[in-house]
Parts: sequence; structure tokens; C-alpha cells
Amino acid sequence: MADRIFDLIAVSRGVTFAEIFNVIGEEARENLTWEISPNTALWRGISQTLYEAFKLMHQEIVPQWTNFLIYVNDGEVLNLPIGKTISKTGYKKPHWYPVVFRFRLVLILPSSPHPFCSSPLAKEWAGRLG
Repeated sequence: MADRIFDLIAVSRGVTFAEIFNVIGEEARENLTWEISPNTALWRGISQTLYEAFKLMHQEIVPQWTNFLIYVNDGEVLNLPIGKTISKTGYKKPHWYPVVFRFRLVLILPSSPHPFCSSPLAKEWAGRLG
């Protein structure tokens, strides 16, 4: 699953959960909520397998806040107020923090062609880049 998400991000400027569900299908859906602080959800209804795939890629990708209209365009939104900040204390009531997933920006130094190759996925992608 991580490989499919990685490939999807590789051809996009940012990938939503809706796009991930469209590509991966029901395997990505269950009843987990991914919260990044109290009452601040990235998404509701993800599978443990999807969550584990993101954990595998945590060094290569990063969630970035996006306008919820991106999700409207992709056909799926959460029925929650939109969160615009992340704090350790979170919100008093549940909020949705809409994100797209992108690659982390990485500085590649001439002395080391691929210094970010710490995971198998990054190594495979670096191999594709030459």
C-alpha cells in the first residue's frame, strides 16, 4: 500500500485522502480516526493498514494544510468544522484539519547523491531518479 501512495504522490502536487481512497479502494477504509492533536482529525474512516503505510513513509512525505475545497473537488469531505491551527491542547470540539500529502523538501549535496535514502521506499525512488 505504501508503494501505491508513494507513486501517487510522485505524480501529483499534493494528494488528498479522497484521492488515496479512489486509488487504493476499500482496503484503505475502516473506522480509525487519525488525530494529530486532541479533537483535530486529519481524517476519519481510515484503515490500520493505511495508517501503517503512512508510518513507513514518515521520512519521505509530509501532510500540509490545504483548503477544504480541494476535498470538495475530489468528492469527499468530513462533516466537521475546519481547523486552521494545530496546538498541543487541540480544540474543545472535533475539527477537521484538511491536508494534502507531499514529499518533504530535501537538499541533495553533491558529495552524497542521495543522503535521504534511509528507508526502502526512498532508496527505490532514488534509484528511479538515477
